Amino acid sequence: MARREEKRRCTEEPCIEDVRCPRRIKRIRFSAFSGEGIRNSAGLRTVQNGLLNLRMVQNNLCTQKNPETLVASTQASFLITQKDTFYDRAAFSLMCCYMGDAMDHVDLPPVELWTGKQLFSVLVRPNAHTEAFVNLIVKEKIYTKYETMCPSDGYVYFRNSELISGQVGKATLGNDNKDGLFSVLLRDYNSHAAASCKNRLAKLSARWLWNHGFSVGIDDVHQPPAEQPSVCPF
Repeated sequence: MARREEKRRCTEEPCIEDVRCPRRIKRIRFSAFSGEGIRNSAGLRTVQNGLLNLRMVQNNLCTQKNPETLVASTQASFLITQKDTFYDRAAFSLMCCYMGDAMDHVDLPPVELWTGKQLFSVLVRPNAHTEAFVNLIVKEKIYTKYETMCPSDGYVYFRNSELISGQVGKATLGNDNKDGLFSVLLRDYNSHAAASCKNRLAKLSARWLWNHGFSVGIDDVHQPPAEQPSVCPF
């Protein structure tokens, strides 16, 4: 009697499906599918197709246990549409691309790029009204040979306030070099031109290093032992 009752209960449950194969019958409960059904029969094509069918996105929009929407879609929608949330053009375009599959070919325009030498040319002569045409040649410490074609880029060459080549360093900006950038501005023009250029460089270096990051050694923040006795204690 108990066996008949169990057989009747199994045939009435809609969530159980029989997978019939030659000399085998595999019964899978789809409401609580965990892959256990194919552990002992991985070669059954029908069971494998059932597994692939369960893993398809369109069949998993709602949970198999109870017809509720998945948490992922509601959570993302709640966060995206919250108040006081704004997106710039790049972020909005990126999120629009998330909706598609990117199967169509798209020709993107080339990205505009500038070099640090062009930025330094703007620093020396920020606009057309600034009459500061600097011409100088400085060999930095890293200079090896071949002048403007130096492999280490140590040949600093300014022509009409445009930095043609070279990596600007201490020899170009330091006070020890009488042919440096600020010395040439002070000598050929006036103190206002040199001070304005140095002011722009100070703002640029401080704000750029704040975002880029820099390293500080222990010797840079501690006084040498030879000079410590000369400092008056508080």
